[in-house]
Amino acid sequence: MNPQKVMKGKTMNIYPESDDALVRKVWQIMQQHKGHAHRIERDRLIVHVFGRVTKTYDRQLRDALSELPVVWDNGYFVPVDRDEAKGYIEIMRSRIGAIAGKVRIIEDHLRHETEPVKVAQPKLLEVW
Repeated sequence: MNPQKVMKGKTMNIYPESDDALVRKVWQIMQQHKGHAHRIERDRLIVHVFGRVTKTYDRQLRDALSELPVVWDNGYFVPVDRDEAKGYIEIMRSRIGAIAGKVRIIEDHLRHETEPVKVAQPKLLEVW
């Protein structure tokens, strides 16, 4: 449940504002929100998890949700079938494409900026 990235023999949480305990707590609450009909608004979920809404708690909640099979469609819920997740999956795939396009634009720019300037070398006039 907790994605981790291995770097030089150490593990690093991909979502630094969450931890295993928080992910477990959010998952436990989300068990009551299976299916689109049982979705929960983010502020309500934050109150269930932390007791009150703050920017820090919002970031921690979003990081924890990123590690769980929870989708958003006018509220968070655990999809019970592919149809419930279809729209969310399409949006995420579209974002992947947009991000890849932006990366290509930046890489092309940097490649152009770092290429050596090509100056035409004038030829000497030959006299006979």
